[in-house]
Amino acid sequence: MTVMLSLRDVRKAYRSASRDVNALDGVDLDLPSDHALALVGESGCGKTTLGELTVGLQRPDAGQIMHASGVDLANCRPRSLRSLRPRLQMVFQNPFASFAPHLRLHQSLAPVARRQGIAQPMIISALVDSLEQVGLSAAHLDRYPAQLSGGQLQRASLARALLCDPQYIVADEISSALDVAAQDELTRLLGRLRAQRHFTLLFITHDLGLARQVADDVCVMDAGRIVERGRADQVLDDPQTRAAKRLVDAIPRFRY
Repeated sequence: MTVMLSLRDVRKAYRSASRDVNALDGVDLDLPSDHALALVGESGCGKTTLGELTVGLQRPDAGQIMHASGVDLANCRPRSLRSLRPRLQMVFQNPFASFAPHLRLHQSLAPVARRQGIAQPMIISALVDSLEQVGLSAAHLDRYPAQLSGGQLQRASLARALLCDPQYIVADEISSALDVAAQDELTRLLGRLRAQRHFTLLFITHDLGLARQVADDVCVMDAGRIVERGRADQVLDDPQTRAAKRLVDAIPRFRY
C-alpha cells in the first residue's frame, strides 16, 4: 500500500509570554493513499494543528512529514512546498470564515481555477462542473456567502478544493455547525467524492458516530499524542485507552 504522507516524531509548541503549550508531542502517523482516516479526540488535543502541518499551512518545530513524492513538508524549500500545496487541501470548520463576504461565489472560486492553469474561456465551465460534483448548481455562482446555508458553503469549500485535483484533503470538523440531516448529507457526499476521485481523507472530528460513517481507520489523540489506532469498528466497539473510552462514553444513547 502506497503511503501518501508519513509523519515521524512530529512536534509543535505554541509559545506565549506566560507559558508554552505542546500541541503535538512526538506524533508518528502513516496516511495511506486512497484511504479515509478519522482523527478523533477532545478539544485542544492537537487535531487541527496536525491537519494544518500535513498540508503545509504550518511547519513543525521538529520531526519529518514526508510526502510520497519525496518532499519533506517539515524541512523543504518554499519553492518545493508551493509546487505541492495545491494537491494538499484543507476544508475548515467555519465555512462563513472561508469566503470573503463581499465577493460572489464565482469571484472566490475563479482565482483558484486560474492558478490551476485553466484558460479564461473555460473557467465558468470548470466552476460549474466542480459545484455540480458537490450537489450545487450554476445558480449558486452569483450568490454571496450570506445567501447560502452553512451546508451549502461547506459544499462550496469542497468544490474549491476539488478544483485543485487534490491527492489529499483534510476535513477539519466540517460538519460541527450543521444540523443532523446536513451532517448526514455531507458525510455521504465525502464518501461519493472519495469513490470518484480517490483522494486520501483526514477527517478530523470529536464525533465518533461520524467517524464510523466516514473512515476506514480511526486514530485517537490525547494531549498531543496518538494513543490508539485501528479499524473504525474495532476502536469504537472495543476502545483500549482511557481517551478512547471517554469519547465512546460521550456518544448519546437514546432510551425508549
